[in-house]
Amino acid sequence: MPTTLISSSYTDAGIQGNDANYVIARSTSTTIDDVAADTFVGQVLTLGLYLVQRALLEFDTSIISDAATVDSVILHVKIEQKSTEGGEFAVGIRKFDWASPVDEANREANYDGALAATLDQVLGNTGDYLDGEWMVSPALDPTWVNLTGMTRYALVSAQDANNFPPTDPESVLIWCGRAVDPADAPYLEIAYTVPDGGGPDGPSPRKRRRRRGRCFIAPKARHV
Repeated sequence: MPTTLISSSYTDAGIQGNDANYVIARSTSTTIDDVAADTFVGQVLTLGLYLVQRALLEFDTSIISDAATVDSVILHVKIEQKSTEGGEFAVGIRKFDWASPVDEANREANYDGALAATLDQVLGNTGDYLDGEWMVSPALDPTWVNLTGMTRYALVSAQDANNFPPTDPESVLIWCGRAVDPADAPYLEIAYTVPDGGGPDGPSPRKRRRRRGRCFIAPKARHV
C-alpha cells in the first residue's frame, strides 16, 4: 500500500477576532495572517481584549491518482511555541473547504465557517506536547481527501468551539506551509490503493518525498 506525504501550502492562513467583548471577538474577524511562517490556534485575553485565533491549512492532494482509494489519512502539525498560562486545550481538526486564498472579501466567511465546520478528529491536547514536538492526529475521514484538487482543514481550539472565554493565554503557535524550514510544515500522511497496483499517477509506483505545498518524485526509491 503506497503512502504519500503532502506538505501544506503557502496559502495557509490564520484569522483572528479581536474585541473587548468575547462574543464579538468570537463571531467577528478582524485580521488575516497569510504571510508569516507560522500561525496561531487558540484564545488569549490580554490588556482587556479577547483574541480568538483559527488556522486554515490546505494540501494539494491532486498528486494522487484519481483512480486511487484513500485508505487512511493522518495530519502532522509541529508546535513552534505554546502559551498556555490559562490552561492546556484540545485542538480540533475541522473539515472545511475554505475559500483560498484568504482575503478581505472572504475573511469573515472563512472565520465563521471554520467554527461551524464538522469536527473530524482532535489533533491532540497541548498538555501532551512540548515546544518543537509534532502533534499527530488519529486517523481522519478518508472520504474528505480531494483527489482532483486541494484538501482543506481548519484548526480550532475546543475552548473556542465550546464558547469558553479565556482568562489568560490558551494559544499554540504552529508552523504552517511557509515554515522557514520546509521540513517543519504541516503534512498529511496518506495511504491509498490504486487498481492494478499502480502508483500515485500511473502504473509505476515511486516514492514521493515531501516538499512545500506539493510533492516531487524521488527516482529509484521505494514506497513507505
